[in-house]
Order: sequence, then C-alpha cells, then structure tokens
Amino acid sequence: MEESAKEFLLQNIPGITREDIEILSPYTTLRTFKSGEIYIRPGENNRKVYFIKSGIVRVYHLEANGTEKTILFHNKKSFSEIMMGSFTTSHRDTFINPLVKPNFLN
Repeated sequence: MEESAKEFLLQNIPGITREDIEILSPYTTLRTFKSGEIYIRPGENNRKVYFIKSGIVRVYHLEANGTEKTILFHNKKSFSEIMMGSFTTSHRDTFINPLVKPNFLN
C-alpha cells in the first residue's frame, strides 16, 4: 500500500494504528473508477469497504418508472464517517456510481 494511502487511513479511521494498517496492507488495493461508472449494483454480494481518497460518489435507486432517485452523495470525508460502525440496507434496487473520477482504497 502506498504511503499516502496509509496516511489517509490514519487520518480518517478513528483508533486505527500503523500496526493495524500494516496487517491490512496486503488486502488493500487502490482503484480508480471513471466518472459515471457503476461499481456496486443491486443484488451483488459486495463484501468490500471503500474509502474515497478523492472524488464524489452518488448512491441512487430506480423508481418503478425507471427514474433515478438519489439517496445520498459521498465525498472522501462523509463516506468513511457515515459507513464506520453502521450497516446500510437497500429496500429497492440501488446503484452507486462516481460523479467525479474517484480514487478508492478497498
């Protein structure tokens, strides 16, 4: 894991230590998604945690008539803070896609 990614995790995850990061490092990758690319789709078994280093992500679901309804937006601060210690359940088909080309640690 690159040093900037380690520093990002230290600054954004309360209580994490450098030792914790070294243990997680072999399981962590940096991925870049194109703007508009959907990376989590309804029904997928997603067991990853994403931390946004840069960019903006939109979470939305489709109404019965096909209209997209935005649920929320995440940026590098809000995503890690909102997701820490919580579970998110979708009761409708829900999609997550980047609005601005983001870099993720997952």
